[in-house]
Amino acid sequence: ATCVRWSPLENKFAIGSGAKIVNVCYYDDKYDWWVAKHIKKNIKSTVSTVDWHPNNMLLAAGATDFKVRVYSAFIKEIEDKPAPTPWGSKTTFGNLMAEFDNSELGGGWIHSVAFSGDGQKVAWVGHDSSLNVADAGNGQKLA
Repeated sequence: ATCVRWSPLENKFAIGSGAKIVNVCYYDDKYDWWVAKHIKKNIKSTVSTVDWHPNNMLLAAGATDFKVRVYSAFIKEIEDKPAPTPWGSKTTFGNLMAEFDNSELGGGWIHSVAFSGDGQKVAWVGHDSSLNVADAGNGQKLA
């Protein structure tokens, strides 16, 4: 494991790893056990950082492949179907909602990623000390 973060409602948590996956874990009352689901789509290297969207359903992941990705982390076993967001409406677990390059010059791996308080933007910092921001409303990187 390389990083971990509880969701805003604290009913699940995400773990980034060197195995090119993000585990999203939740407690299953029926079996009295923790369950892990895997997000693998398009991840080509170690996941170095994760952050939850304020809606508790989306997850941003930064990796050493110089990319930031936003995924659906909706778990139908424990959550009601979410409303569409500016990041997209397909909420199937593991669906890739957005993907961004660190910077035009490469920028190196992603050190940290964070959603804004309203969830409309995601920001990240890269190994080259660059700071980038992407806006869900227009799907574009702003800086």
